[in-house]
Amino acid sequence: MGKAKYVLVFVLIAAVLLGAPGSVANANANKITGVGWFIDDSSGNKITFGFYGKQITAPDGAYAKRQFRLVDQEAGDRIHGIIDNSVWGSLTFTGSCSINGTGDYYLRVAFQDFGKPGVQRGDRIIVTIREFRGGPLRKYYEGELKGGNIKIH
Repeated sequence: MGKAKYVLVFVLIAAVLLGAPGSVANANANKITGVGWFIDDSSGNKITFGFYGKQITAPDGAYAKRQFRLVDQEAGDRIHGIIDNSVWGSLTFTGSCSINGTGDYYLRVAFQDFGKPGVQRGDRIIVTIREFRGGPLRKYYEGELKGGNIKIH
């Protein structure tokens, strides 16, 4: 193996182990997952969350299985969402959600995935809930992960 090949292999291994700077987006990804907790930047409350999205190709076309949950125990809020729209490999998804089992609100989740592990790399999550798309703001959560990880794979 020539010197250039050794350098290339080293760079690839370093990228995998250390993660590339900036958010990682993967256009070939078909799954997004995240679980963890953060301190909300505005309220100071501890927020726990989890989400799972997977694109599946069925005989009649592609469809997806996607769920989102968020709990703000101090405020008493439990958010359950269905992810309707995601550009696979992107850093944002949208859908609908309920708050404490009621309502049908617009949900938008954006995140930054800086590689594994998320806590040491500064992964962030931003959750926006509106009355309807473009409508009045209902809930807003944002923070850097203190535990857990966000991954596009």
